[in-house]
This record gives sequence, structure tokens and C-alpha cells, in this order.
Amino acid sequence: MSNVVGDIINDVLLRIQDPTGKYIYSPVMVLRAMNRVYGNLNEESHIITREWEIDFSSPGANDSVTDGYFALQDDFIYPYQVRTSGGYWFDYVSPEVFINTSFRRFTIDNGRIYFTNVDSDSAFVVKYFSSGKTLVNKSDADVNTDTEVNDPEYPKHLKDILMYGAAIDLSVSHPQYQYDLAKFNDLQVKMKRYAKIKDFSSPQRTGPRELTAATDAYGLERVY
Repeated sequence: MSNVVGDIINDVLLRIQDPTGKYIYSPVMVLRAMNRVYGNLNEESHIITREWEIDFSSPGANDSVTDGYFALQDDFIYPYQVRTSGGYWFDYVSPEVFINTSFRRFTIDNGRIYFTNVDSDSAFVVKYFSSGKTLVNKSDADVNTDTEVNDPEYPKHLKDILMYGAAIDLSVSHPQYQYDLAKFNDLQVKMKRYAKIKDFSSPQRTGPRELTAATDAYGLERVY
């Protein structure tokens, strides 16, 4: 994999150099700008998604089986699907009304995700929108793949948004500023549209229900 981040940094430096050809920003400053833009775009567009497997048989130091919670991932924005590893769906309720003995509910509070009726055999799959990993200007061998990427986590046709975004973040006076701003806005629209593509093909998550012996608020259970 090539270092796409490094290529984008070079492109940005060329765009915002002064009229004599001198670079007025360093690669490190451009990288910081790219990460600012990257985080904001990911927060707004929800284009990056993750799947997080939670296993209460092996909680970490910041997790609790007794209280039924796991600490949120560092890149966590908010979940769009929560279910048990066996396929039973959990529904969100606000922290104010969350009761840990109710039926198949979860909530998010104080940097933690809480589930009802947890024991050491409980396991969940949480799909969530991610703020993304940190962009780095490193060779592949030096990248910490758990927290870093040297290639933005975007489809190929959208990666130039970081070039335009970093350029306008750093400079309002370079010759191509108005062009860069227009291209950035155009790609931002396309990014949000791309992020919603899954809505066209995903089945409805609410749907047929049947009576069960379970005792949730309505005596009902989702059927999938």
C-alpha cells in the first residue's frame, strides 16, 4: 500500500506555497490540518463504520460485568446497530429511564455502553459510526494499524477532499482558494450521499413482531 497521506501532503504544499515557490508550512503542519478536516468530515458524514465485538467473559480494566457496561472505543461516535452475538436485537433507551433488568435494552452514559441483564456469558456486536483512525505520514511498516492509517479510509474518488480541505484550512489567500473551496463543498455533498447508500438496500430493522414469554414494556419481541 502506498503512503497516500504523504502524497496528499505534497499536493497541499504545492497548492499553498508562496509566489516565489517557498513552502510556508511544514509537512507536520499540513498533517495536523488534514487530521482536523478528517475528524470533522467523519463526524458529519458518518462515512466510516466499525464492528465492535463485546465479550463479557473477558472484560478489560475499564469494563464491568456486575454493572453491565464496556468503555466506549476511542473512535466511537454513536451506534447504528446493537445485537447479541446470537442475533437478538437490543433497543436504545435514554440513561434517565435505563433499568438494567429490563428486556433487551442498552444505553450510553459517561463514556460507557450499558446493556440489560448481563452476565459473564453475554456477548454483543455493536456497529457504530467512527471518527476514524489517525492519519500518519509513515511507511507501511511503521504504521500502528490499530490506531493509524497512511491511506484515508475513504473510497478512492473521495480522497481528494482532504487535499482541498487541508489547503483551505491553512490558507485563505492561495491562488486556488475559491476553486478548492468549491471542490471541497462538492465532494462533501458526494461523501454524505455515499454514506447513505446502505439505506437503499438495507432491510427495515423494525418489522414483524410476535408475542413471546419475554416481559419487555409491550410483551413483544422482534422477529428477524
